[in-house]
Amino acid sequence: VESIPISAFEEALWFNTSKMLMLLVAKPIFSGSLVQVTIPKSAFIITPKAGLQLNDPSLTIEAYIPSIGNVPPVSILKSDIVQPYANVLDSRLEILPPQTNVNVRVRVGFSLSIDFKPGEVLSVALPGFYINNVYQGTSNFEVLSEPYVCQEYPLRCVGKIRLASWNADTQVLKLTAEELVPVGEFSTAIIFEDIGFRVPPTGLMQSETSLYMSAITSAAIIPETNFAYITPVGFFRALPHLSFSPASANTVSGITVGLDTNLMISARSVLGITVKDFSSSLVNQSDFVSVYPTCQLTKVRWYNNQIFVSTLQDLVADEIFNLTLSKDFKVRLPSNGIQPVVTFDRYNARLDGLYYKVSAQPLGVVSNSEICLSSYYRGSLVNVRLVTWIGMPLSFGDTVSVVVNGMIGPSAVGINAQMFTSMESGCSPASLVQVLPAPTAAWDNATSTLSFLLAQNVKGNVSIHLVALSALEIGPFGL
Repeated sequence: VESIPISAFEEALWFNTSKMLMLLVAKPIFSGSLVQVTIPKSAFIITPKAGLQLNDPSLTIEAYIPSIGNVPPVSILKSDIVQPYANVLDSRLEILPPQTNVNVRVRVGFSLSIDFKPGEVLSVALPGFYINNVYQGTSNFEVLSEPYVCQEYPLRCVGKIRLASWNADTQVLKLTAEELVPVGEFSTAIIFEDIGFRVPPTGLMQSETSLYMSAITSAAIIPETNFAYITPVGFFRALPHLSFSPASANTVSGITVGLDTNLMISARSVLGITVKDFSSSLVNQSDFVSVYPTCQLTKVRWYNNQIFVSTLQDLVADEIFNLTLSKDFKVRLPSNGIQPVVTFDRYNARLDGLYYKVSAQPLGVVSNSEICLSSYYRGSLVNVRLVTWIGMPLSFGDTVSVVVNGMIGPSAVGINAQMFTSMESGCSPASLVQVLPAPTAAWDNATSTLSFLLAQNVKGNVSIHLVALSALEIGPFGL
């Protein structure tokens, strides 16, 4: 955190169950001083859904000062007004025809938990969409919408949403209400083919999370909300998915390719999947693989960081298929793991000229981590044990670090430490094997970081126990 006076406060703790923000005093603050503390947006503290009043009675402040003890809670005198939040009750994004590289009709349907009043704007983020031959700036156009509002004089029926704009730079569609859309009413704005809208060249998945709607209205804020339904465009309803067995970094593994079809994939089609971070001792390897659940045979080939799946029979639409490359392909998973969201340039699939993003089972280098203490009393030195499962080998000179907010002790290097390995996770495995020579530990009190410098190689796929001996204690506020 940042504070005025500078460095009066440097750190804060948030307790999600009690909704308590604890500010830790870093420098003495004199009686009568006015202090301001700023918690950055990166802390992800979210305001109440019901909003805040100008002088909200639910907000209190209290303190603990060692010399005098507890200062009882008192009401905060002034708070900003925060608008309440509202919800998108239902939403649909429909594309006709469900094709790429052609002008399409776009239907955006929604219902809200508040009234959508005349003049208010609903923003719809559609990354990857574009208007043909329009690559920058804002385009304004009229749309048709349902349901209609009918007037007697002159006799006509018009939609409640009639105006829209498209920003090609931000790829955001804005829909403006002309008539009241009451709470809970499902309204649909229709953009016709003559506007020139086109879907992303990579198609659309029902599971796509990058498309969302949001609004700031006079009654409430509607946060970014994904669509409940999206018309799939292309061969797949969901991204082609890769999973692994064993799921360990830098290991030869079996790879399962999961396909959730939207359209029939005809016989003799070839699906190419690029996995640039993978490797194999075999430059070119192929085999026949059975497809689950239909037991059809496909030909699978590994070549130059790509998996090629050649269908021998039709794969029907609206079905989930799985096929597995065995360890015989000798494909080795990335040594640096796989992030939960993989990048399109390194992981993608191509079928019939259309490219798709690919999802993959996250592959962490460390997982199932725990902190174990020799004692749980404040004010006394304790042994701090980091237990974590590593999915790749570690080498002499590698560093393993853990942030332990709430522990205190003078910054130091050369702390006595021990290291053990086990085939079981958890603080109390049935057996431990000591690793010698032992690592050395270091503690940085400013960042609450405990680091271990390894003095021995350690194989992967094992639980490691790193112990700092009697160097730290539990701080006054506990853990």
